[in-house]
Amino acid sequence: MRKIINTLIFVAAAAALCACSKDKLVIDEDYFNVEIKRVGSESMWVDITPQYNEYAFMMGVMTAEEASHLGTGDAYLKAIEEHEHKAFDDLVDELHSIAPDVTFDLKFTEVMMYKGSYFECFTMLTPETDYEFFAVCCDKNNKPIGPAKRIPFRTGKAHISDIEFEMEITDGVAKFHPSNKDKYYWDYELISVVDDYYYGSPYLYYVATIRMLIEFDLLDEQLSSGDDSEDMRRFYDLKAGDEFYFVAAAYDSEIDSKMTTWKAVIYADESGILCGQCTKVEEPSFAPGRAGQSNKALLKAIGKRAAYSPKR
Repeated sequence: MRKIINTLIFVAAAAALCACSKDKLVIDEDYFNVEIKRVGSESMWVDITPQYNEYAFMMGVMTAEEASHLGTGDAYLKAIEEHEHKAFDDLVDELHSIAPDVTFDLKFTEVMMYKGSYFECFTMLTPETDYEFFAVCCDKNNKPIGPAKRIPFRTGKAHISDIEFEMEITDGVAKFHPSNKDKYYWDYELISVVDDYYYGSPYLYYVATIRMLIEFDLLDEQLSSGDDSEDMRRFYDLKAGDEFYFVAAAYDSEIDSKMTTWKAVIYADESGILCGQCTKVEEPSFAPGRAGQSNKALLKAIGKRAAYSPKR
């Protein structure tokens, strides 16, 4: 059930390959196809596809009150450009505060501008607040050109769960025991895979998996309530000595509780039955200086970690 995500990653990679060519760019109200897929109390997910993939564009979110003061036409486009440059400066400052010893070689065009189809999440929004999503195409000089795509939405009421979890592994079956009936999402992966592909962070693994499930409209059917279990041998050639990270948090329209992480070491008991020694652990510290990690990869890893702050 949980590993359905692995078969979808390759589908997502192929989805953005389709491109179109046009000698002269013409923008109209239908230039962007936009679907707001999920709105929480502090986050919003959007699926966006422009008519032509070779032209860059900017997109973002601002409060409806802020948007109401930006005017229309050229005045609005100029205001959007200034808004995005300020957002870039704020992001750089945030990254330096998270990793002060890292030198980031960041370019506005690489970080804040997009080409092709995207599935994106905007976070750190205020609950029960009116917002506006915007997308504007840019010319060859990376200047916004109109008309802009503008879509209003409203965030929901905040819900903070006090759920707590216990888990065990017996005879190859992982069993979860939550403290209440709130919806939650749990998942697991080999520690070696988390180290190699998610910067050693179970948290990044967790939110990346949720991201993919939301993109393919599969998350709701993967949520649990009450006790839940899964036979790990469906997906792994389980053996003594295997090490896994398990992660769990309350989830309704977004992460609604602190994420709990376990390190599980598989062992064979005296009867040869595979069990797990499960220990709650703090999130392993992020190591941005590891060899082979480009600055762009660091941006994605640290930036996502900063953005997906679970409610405490």
